[in-house]
Amino acid sequence: IGDARAVLVEILGSEKGAEAGARVAMALLALAKANPKIRDADRASIINCIAMCAITGLMPGGALPGVYVIPRGNELNFQVGYRGLLTLAQRAGYQVCAYAVYEGAEVELDANDRIVIPKTRRRVERTWDKMIGVVVTAHRLADGMSLGRFFVEMDLIEARRATSDAWLRGQKAGAG
Repeated sequence: IGDARAVLVEILGSEKGAEAGARVAMALLALAKANPKIRDADRASIINCIAMCAITGLMPGGALPGVYVIPRGNELNFQVGYRGLLTLAQRAGYQVCAYAVYEGAEVELDANDRIVIPKTRRRVERTWDKMIGVVVTAHRLADGMSLGRFFVEMDLIEARRATSDAWLRGQKAGAG
């Protein structure tokens, strides 16, 4: 983790790179106490994760991480999470919204792809088993122009979740 300072000064061209690297390195050290595999990862992959965190300004760890650093084998992988994606989109002048859709619910979006709250509300069971997918919308903040509306079906969400290390770890006995 100590080599990251020099690498970041070179990449970012200033002491600000070193300061950013130091903050990320401290976060990684805290994560390594909980997961020693982080400390055992290949030196180059650790430096890469620190550099990516410093460059994007997204921090790992804490209650609301923007990125995850995931040890796989002897490498440490940098993975942008949902909150990180939203942060990067907002910095670029865009907003991304996701709305869960449940069986029996009617979803209506206005011209700016924002969900319309119905005048009369139908009772629907909002459980994972009753969810049929997620509507994702994206629009530009400057003028509200819609960039797209997508529907992600539950089978795709389930397939993604089935390969998620975090979800699988949470399914183990004794996991909170």
